[in-house]
Amino acid sequence: MYKKFSNLKTITVRSAFKTGLYWILEEVLPSVSGHFEQVKIICKDGVNQNGLEQHNRWIMELYPVDELIEMQYGIPKENVQFELSSTQQHIYSVYVDDLLIAELNPLISELDYVDGQRKVYPTTAGYRLFEDGKLVQENAILSDRERFYKTYINEFLPQIVGKLNIDVTNRDQGQLFPLFDRIEIDFTSSGIEEELNVKQEANSSFEALYEDLYFNTLDYFNELGRRLVNQPYQAPGGIIPFIHIEENIYKPIKSVIRAYKWHEKTNLVPVTKRILFNQEGQFETVEMYLGNYLKVMEMNDNLKYKIKNVYQLSTRYQNYSEVKLNYGDISYKGNVIPFFEVTEPITSDFYSGLKKSDEKHTIVFEAGHHPNEVSSTPAILELMEDIICHHPEILKKINIIIIPLSNPDGYEIMESLTKEHPKWKHHAARFNAVGLEFAYVKFQESVFGEANVLPLILKKWAPDIVIDDHGIPAREWVQPFAGYACPPIFPVSYTLPSAKIYGIGRYADYDTREVQATNLDRVAEKVNMIFEGTIFAQENAYWRERYYKYGTKWDPQKYPIEEMGNINFYRSMEVTPTYSSVSILRYPQWVALDIISEVSDEIVYDEELTSCIEAHKLFNQAIIEAALSTKVNKIKQFGRYFKKRPIEIR
Repeated sequence: MYKKFSNLKTITVRSAFKTGLYWILEEVLPSVSGHFEQVKIICKDGVNQNGLEQHNRWIMELYPVDELIEMQYGIPKENVQFELSSTQQHIYSVYVDDLLIAELNPLISELDYVDGQRKVYPTTAGYRLFEDGKLVQENAILSDRERFYKTYINEFLPQIVGKLNIDVTNRDQGQLFPLFDRIEIDFTSSGIEEELNVKQEANSSFEALYEDLYFNTLDYFNELGRRLVNQPYQAPGGIIPFIHIEENIYKPIKSVIRAYKWHEKTNLVPVTKRILFNQEGQFETVEMYLGNYLKVMEMNDNLKYKIKNVYQLSTRYQNYSEVKLNYGDISYKGNVIPFFEVTEPITSDFYSGLKKSDEKHTIVFEAGHHPNEVSSTPAILELMEDIICHHPEILKKINIIIIPLSNPDGYEIMESLTKEHPKWKHHAARFNAVGLEFAYVKFQESVFGEANVLPLILKKWAPDIVIDDHGIPAREWVQPFAGYACPPIFPVSYTLPSAKIYGIGRYADYDTREVQATNLDRVAEKVNMIFEGTIFAQENAYWRERYYKYGTKWDPQKYPIEEMGNINFYRSMEVTPTYSSVSILRYPQWVALDIISEVSDEIVYDEELTSCIEAHKLFNQAIIEAALSTKVNKIKQFGRYFKKRPIEIR
């Protein structure tokens, strides 16, 4: 700058990422002399014509400024307040004890969003030249992140699409099998990577780029599908961002992008010809057809597929007579997906799950659906062992079926990506290996075996209660190239945690609606009560206040809160999933309760992970207690007595 403008007197350097936050902490408040009591920050309304940004966009860019001010200046965070203005010309106006101290308009660029219809307005790099306090020149110079992102979206992705063998007459393509296997993105640059001394919070321009590359690429192919076949491509292929941090800010960026083709495999469904037993009556051999090929398998044949033995899934529980290990299916990447049937010890090799569900209530717990939500698998395994070892009487009254890791392919992605960045959220490991929320393709014939395990259990056991243990980010989720907040594919905002743990319940719009809605209300109250007086209730209150201050107050529909006191529990049908593969919507005649739990565990370690595990266990304990308190009522049908279903929770 001095070479270009030789008469410069001073240079002020500001961050192009979360500009307002660093401006307040590094320039504005240090300029205030003496003690002060209150800070008021008036932010311009973030909504732009045809833009993705929400009303609170400029407030969110400050997060968590109030807690950082409290730490640095001893001012209670409650004394740091925000206001929105649709009329002020500056984006930020900062008042200290009601005195205007400073105003700022960060440099902003304009980009097309990947759908080609909407715009985004991220902060960017550049310079402003002032003479005698007046602006005489302004020039935006796109940041490294933005230059790379624009090239990737506008040049590379169209090249990839041009090389794909897309059949617009095949509506299963990009749904039941992918367009490509994966895209790997290697990007190296300098930027901001800073842990904050507030909960799990950190500022990372690198992670923000990672999130934009992942979700915006998925949305790019969603929009491509809408244009070509009138439905989004929900299984385009894997998107794996490898983002590398360069400490030397003067080194140029480096990037390598690789795309891998998908090789179609014949999906042969085995048809059993006959099952053979030895003279002792033990199962010995099965003969089955794979197409025209007759395959004979011995009882002790080893599986040619691998099993993710994380948490010793295939070995640790073999000695428990209460646990039967089953292999549900094979994932897209060839991982065996096990599930456990946890019951009173069964001596027979053959038994009817349907009959057992008629005798006792049955609960299914699914964990590890999104592997970057790291606490659900260890939580349900610990709870299972606790029941077996310390409360075996529970199994006299209920059956428990557990899918401990329903998405092993996503887990492998997480293992790979956390090696370099162990504390990022790693949403590339959220969906399956090809970017698919595989819940969408349950009960359909696809190449995604992970989608078949829960349907198999539902048919074998006809459970009364289905619980899906999930998680949410443990820290702020930033996407500058998607309107700053989390991407538009989500109906509500997960930009920051709304709770330590909360619940989501569904029920069917069917003649069972009244029973299921009442069940949901009763169980929600039981969950609320079990958290009373716990540290989790305190953490829920903390996050509820954070979520309200930064989000709900400005946009209650995008940042909804359904509070019960000790926990948030969402029962509004606008919030809960409605796709047809949801268990209670598909089988309303016998699924009495269908609940998702969410804990802030993307991705956490040590004490925080232990805390999330305990929160999950407590939530699930309330579900189990509800089932235990509900009697098995029999009714006579067709000359026989059957359990009355759906059950009515007491």
